Amino acid sequence: MHYWNSVIDEVLHKNDSSHAFLYTNNGLLHDESYFVAPDYFVEDEKETRDLRNYYLGKKYPNVYITKREAESLFWIVQGLTIPQTAHKLALSSRTVEFYVKNLKLKLGCVNKKELIEKIMQTNLLKQLEKEGLKIIRH
Repeated sequence: MHYWNSVIDEVLHKNDSSHAFLYTNNGLLHDESYFVAPDYFVEDEKETRDLRNYYLGKKYPNVYITKREAESLFWIVQGLTIPQTAHKLALSSRTVEFYVKNLKLKLGCVNKKELIEKIMQTNLLKQLEKEGLKIIRH
């Protein structure tokens, strides 16, 4: 509410050069302790996202996949269904379906079976295993 009161105040006094405003450069702010940043200016305390991309090797030279695509694919290769993978990663099934669709487009696959076969020919699973994901040996 404080923000909107300040905006209304600024609109009402826009031609008054002696009036200071909190959220714009108009006027001079003499009492900085009065300034309270709106919620969207406050830095989020959550951890930053890992924006790592995975390279699939010489066979797919211009194909990179995101960390979340790789994690989704990892669990699908392990035999989990899309809903099970979604549950494991705390995502919606639609999000995992979206990742799988993107992966099929990136690798030129028609179906999930072909996608898994192509991924098994890369070093992606080894990269993920080095990062701590455990491969289930069947």
